Amino acid sequence: MLKRRSGCMVLLLMVLTLGIYYIYWLVKFDSEVKGALGEKSSGCVQILLILFVPFYVLYWEYQTAKRLAKLGGTDNAMMVILMSIFLTPIAAPIILQAEANKLVR
Repeated sequence: MLKRRSGCMVLLLMVLTLGIYYIYWLVKFDSEVKGALGEKSSGCVQILLILFVPFYVLYWEYQTAKRLAKLGGTDNAMMVILMSIFLTPIAAPIILQAEANKLVR
């Protein structure tokens, strides 16, 4: 089940913990989205891929945006990727969390 979180709080915690909360959020958010679709999620594998595979985060963000669209949300996959590449990587988690918050309502 998707959990409602404040986008501002996600951003603040990411900055205050120097990115450690981002890894925690990514693993939790991945398990929530996959769980809502009936898929399995492996937190350990996600952490290893994030830490050791370049650009895996971009792939994960794209796939997660597509999964949120399957759940009934807006398909923001291309916007998430473009924001991460050209503006700031901090934008993607906020966009994804905002879309999940719409689905929780």
